[in-house]
Amino acid sequence: MKLAERYIYPPRPQKGSIPQSELANFKDMGWKGQLKFNGNRLVLSKNSGDAVFYNRHKKVHKRYTPPTWLQDEIIEACRLLGLDENEWNLLDGELLHNKHRLFKDTIVLWDILVRDGEWLLDTTYQERFDSLLSKCDGCDPFHLEIGGEKFLLGVKLTEHIFIPILTDDLQGLWDLTQEINEAAGWKHEGEPIVEGVAAKMPIGKLKPGLRESNNTDWNTRCRICTKRHRY
Repeated sequence: MKLAERYIYPPRPQKGSIPQSELANFKDMGWKGQLKFNGNRLVLSKNSGDAVFYNRHKKVHKRYTPPTWLQDEIIEACRLLGLDENEWNLLDGELLHNKHRLFKDTIVLWDILVRDGEWLLDTTYQERFDSLLSKCDGCDPFHLEIGGEKFLLGVKLTEHIFIPILTDDLQGLWDLTQEINEAAGWKHEGEPIVEGVAAKMPIGKLKPGLRESNNTDWNTRCRICTKRHRY
């Protein structure tokens, strides 16, 4: 479906957070998960010019201006993903920059909502995620190194842009969350580097994102408690 360039609200989790004890039930229902990083939601709009950074509330990010070298990396990432540089593409992800010293100017790409001017309505999350990974043959793994210990986070597109792991081992992801945060000493930092698990139903289909409540039925999250988030 071709459409004029416009903002689309990104898929978002259901309100609240599920307890860690519920992860096994979601695994049994066929859900998969990714690490939920402690960053700012990023909807990346890219056409023939520079990428525009939107937040989840349909507004351009005001507190972050991507440096020129990161714009260059976005161009390279789009090339690696086989996206037409003369068409509109809309990518959903997260900006990691100001909440933890171990991540600066880093972009996580979870999903693609518009490819080459076509809104990917009625496609499943698994189909869209696989379409991103299908272009990544030969790409290196993306690791986070803390004190000599390396944690595999996903597939590297460029030095500062990666696609995260998607797995049905939800408990394993939760355990990895704890390992990363412990290695990073998050209680001393005041903020965890990873907030928990973002779970998604792979067969959930993309619906028109004209309201913030769209596409919440196939998204949920399991998040650790912090001073800002209590459950």
